[in-house]
Amino acid sequence: MPIRLPNLPNMWRFVSRHLNLSWLIVKAKTKTVVSIAIYYLLLYSVLYAQPITVLRGKVIDFATDEPIPYASITLVGTYIGTVTNYNGDFILKIPETALNAEFKVAHMAYIPTQIKVKDFLQKPETIRLNSEIYYISSIDVKANQAEDTLLKALASIPNNYVEEPQFFRAYYREHVKEDSKTIQLNEAVLRIYKSGYNNSVKEAIELIKGRANANVYSSFLWNYIEFINGPYEMLYSDFVKHPQRFIQIPQSGANFLDPKNFSYYIYTMYRQVNLKNEPELIITFKPKKKSNRAKFEGTIVLESETLAFKQLSYTVADNRINGVHLISADTYSFLSSRRFNISSFSYATVIHYKKINERWQFSHSKMWYSFIIYGGNENVFSLIGNEIDFILTDRETENVSPIKPHKALSMSSSIEKQFDVNSDNFWENYNYLQIEE
Repeated sequence: MPIRLPNLPNMWRFVSRHLNLSWLIVKAKTKTVVSIAIYYLLLYSVLYAQPITVLRGKVIDFATDEPIPYASITLVGTYIGTVTNYNGDFILKIPETALNAEFKVAHMAYIPTQIKVKDFLQKPETIRLNSEIYYISSIDVKANQAEDTLLKALASIPNNYVEEPQFFRAYYREHVKEDSKTIQLNEAVLRIYKSGYNNSVKEAIELIKGRANANVYSSFLWNYIEFINGPYEMLYSDFVKHPQRFIQIPQSGANFLDPKNFSYYIYTMYRQVNLKNEPELIITFKPKKKSNRAKFEGTIVLESETLAFKQLSYTVADNRINGVHLISADTYSFLSSRRFNISSFSYATVIHYKKINERWQFSHSKMWYSFIIYGGNENVFSLIGNEIDFILTDRETENVSPIKPHKALSMSSSIEKQFDVNSDNFWENYNYLQIEE
């Protein structure tokens, strides 16, 4: 049987162009699909049955006409929002009472713009963003000043982030591929309980509704692959809230935000000022050459005045990827017993925060990881990869209390087992990420 070389997905080009990284991702679960509890659907249908207006559009680069993936689209003064897909397309559902409001289109690399909802509905046009101009200079730092600044940023979290508990609605998607073929596409609307950033009350997730795409490529490898629960991976990617446990995958490597691991990394600090005269501090980190424990490299963006974390992007360094496992030890052992070899290929995560009423809050995150499986009795050679999106789309601040344990998603069970069947009007009034064509 001839060896099949993996096809590189289009996502890699997006990652390389917009995040200056080069990686992918993976995750898989069983395909069982069962109905969600009916009373959940009735409850949320009543809560969110208000009339809505749908905004559909596309965001592109003004100079190049290239689509801008992962630009945030937010109804001004609210938490209602979504992001663009790889093609720059978006769908935003807003209350009809917001027709006189504005929505904001923003991306870290571009100058944001605000558009009147009424004007856009009357004449929907492609939204063009101008590239942001940054004045970047290295700081004449003393030894360990980058590390000291990072320590101060961690200590400043209680002053910069929301203290009150909140409910959020969130959109979740995981798209698993073998080479270029989809083998699983899971989507869900979730209810998130997020405790304040100044306390340790356990956060939890409740499923509102979800679905698995049945029109996928059937791979025999699917039966052998099992990973940890995706929604909780993404919830804990809020590293400001969970600085000691946000690295869920890979399950190895020194945490670069833990002061006891600072000696394993090289930290460099820069000052950045954009056209809006908003100063930022940029801290980059990478493993020291002789440090085997350090696996990650990336960039931290801080608000200069308050030292609030605005964004984190990190990956496993190219020369360290072979030293990490992207799947559980049990799955690794099982595949090895079937004479499969597993080679980690790539990993990356990007986490964004937004500022609401002078306080910062987790906004959305995206994760990629991938590995190669080869060998076995079938002499297979396949790249298994997954991209996971987790976007907070709306929030509630009244009558907030922890989700009851019997309603919360289990961290040890597969989310698909609670999924509903597909329907033409599956999304109803909920915001979601538009599927790329």
